[in-house]
Amino acid sequence: MPYDPYSRTNQQTIDGVVVGVAFYFASLIGYAGKIPLEGYRFWAVLLAIVAGRLISNFLFGLHRIQWRYIGLRDAFRTGQSYVAFSGVLLGIQFVLPSNVRIPISIIAAELLLALLGALGIRILRRHIYEVESKRPHPLNKEERRRLLLIGAGMIGANVAREMATDSTVHIVGFLDDDPRKLGSVIGGATVLGATSLLAEIVRTQKVD
Repeated sequence: MPYDPYSRTNQQTIDGVVVGVAFYFASLIGYAGKIPLEGYRFWAVLLAIVAGRLISNFLFGLHRIQWRYIGLRDAFRTGQSYVAFSGVLLGIQFVLPSNVRIPISIIAAELLLALLGALGIRILRRHIYEVESKRPHPLNKEERRRLLLIGAGMIGANVAREMATDSTVHIVGFLDDDPRKLGSVIGGATVLGATSLLAEIVRTQKVD
């Protein structure tokens, strides 16, 4: 079996690294460049933060999401997981001795950095997938199927985005009876007119 750099294990490993880096820089920001925790104490806290975030991600089901297909709903769930763990971490501070508490500024900075990092690597993975999907296909441009989509609503937009990754097809555009959508670009395709123009646009645009 070929090595999969985007396996679930590797995704969780990358998440852990991002969290560790985020906590380190959050500590630098919170302590003005000088982290007071000495030696093993800092690394123990860092490992605990990483483990806690990975557990939270598991409970929210983030380990089941394939990054190359990430959408707004997945991004929202990711945000929920990260905010929830930071909330728990903040609550724990009230029961810990004062000498081992993590400043609130560091908790807030770590949340921001970790969440931005987590979403960033997921968006990057989706971008790489879409770029790879659009690599030139052996078919000539003239041989690519020219498709016309009917209905420029949410489902139509999703279909257009998904089909845009297929290098064997070319999305000519949309037909939609909403006059407000005429000329707009939805899902990367232009709304060409109303459905009453179907026969004319099929002929002029050479739709397959």
